[in-house]
Amino acid sequence: MKQLLILGNGFDLACGLKSAYSDFFLDRFKNLFCADAENVSTVKDLEPYLKKTRTSIISFVNDTKQNLNAFEDNDINTDYYSALVKQNKLKNITTRWDLFFLFAQLCVDKSIDKYKWMDVESLIYDILSIVSNLESSNLKMTYKAKINLGAKEWKGIDLFKKVVFYCSYTGSNSQDEVLNELFKELKLFEAAFATFIQKQIDLNRKDPIKAKYINNAVDLLKQLIRPEQIESESVDVFSFNYSLDERFMSLLPDENITSWTNIHGIADYNEPNAQSAIRRNKGNNSLNTFPAPIFGIDNHDITNSESNPDLRILFTKSYRVIDNGVNEIRTSSGYNNVDLITIHGHSLGRADYSYFETIFDENTLYSSNTRIEYWYYSGSNENEQLVNKQKAITKLYNLLTDYGQTLGETHGANIINKLNIEKRLSVEPVEKLKNR
Repeated sequence: MKQLLILGNGFDLACGLKSAYSDFFLDRFKNLFCADAENVSTVKDLEPYLKKTRTSIISFVNDTKQNLNAFEDNDINTDYYSALVKQNKLKNITTRWDLFFLFAQLCVDKSIDKYKWMDVESLIYDILSIVSNLESSNLKMTYKAKINLGAKEWKGIDLFKKVVFYCSYTGSNSQDEVLNELFKELKLFEAAFATFIQKQIDLNRKDPIKAKYINNAVDLLKQLIRPEQIESESVDVFSFNYSLDERFMSLLPDENITSWTNIHGIADYNEPNAQSAIRRNKGNNSLNTFPAPIFGIDNHDITNSESNPDLRILFTKSYRVIDNGVNEIRTSSGYNNVDLITIHGHSLGRADYSYFETIFDENTLYSSNTRIEYWYYSGSNENEQLVNKQKAITKLYNLLTDYGQTLGETHGANIINKLNIEKRLSVEPVEKLKNR
């Protein structure tokens, strides 16, 4: 049996890695905005410090411009972000993205501890749309109807637009220059995330805490790779995570893993030992760089042409995978003729639809015998189990329905029924893995 194993962040979370949005931003915000604070262990604990920083930023902009609502031509080229940094208003901050996420935590109508990484991707899309003056197109996030900051009441989206607008200013403030600056700074932001993940992983398992994550990952991979007690002849791993890379294959020597792809880069991209190991595995000493983690946006809603260029394309996942050199370290050139596609820990967010569509196309999903199994976390009580099952089925339904639209009327509308009738589709709680 040939198996393709697709891993999302839920896999890392299940194994004990602190890789959720709230984990990273708790660490990031604490270091940037309240490094001297004691007893800060939750996002809620951060709020007084974040509020103080936001108020200081808005006051600074107001003092510089007199009124945040006034768009006057005489300071259209003011770089507010650089001015804030130079005047020591923002200690340790390195990117404009930190300011955007700081204000998003206030303006978005969703608790930060409920964010998924697809929400981060949606937020990046919204920011780029605002900068590109395309915010009239459908924004991905929902913003609060009313918030208070300082002595003023705002609509969440209005405040967020103002902050993005002013803090994205550069020297000449041309759209090309602004987006290119944000592109460079997003790479710095991603590097900070890589360091955050890197500190939690040790493949040598010398640290007991880090070893627990690795051991859990070994156990879970073995459960996923042995479906129904049928040994897989070959397994390709397609990971959306930045944590484990192809060196992890050596810890699973009996599982017939033939390839391991981190499609969005690896946390250890700048770690010499990792680079040496990957070069040895590839038998290629010419690789000088390794793909750093990338955060990208969905390309479905972006059209780009010579007559109508849309520079948001720089930030799409498809563009960034090419730009980041991911294919330089990949061993697999495709995933066709797969008997079983196993998906674990992936939210099936729209930003990743193109990957799934390509895999489905390679396997002629409609007319082949390829099966799909989707594993989800069921929850700790009866109500959660009901809700999470409904969400999981809906996510897979939406993905397949969207894919069906690419097949034409004859097959597209019928693809889910066909997979069901032929017993090629299953949605299961992860708890069942331990019993099979």
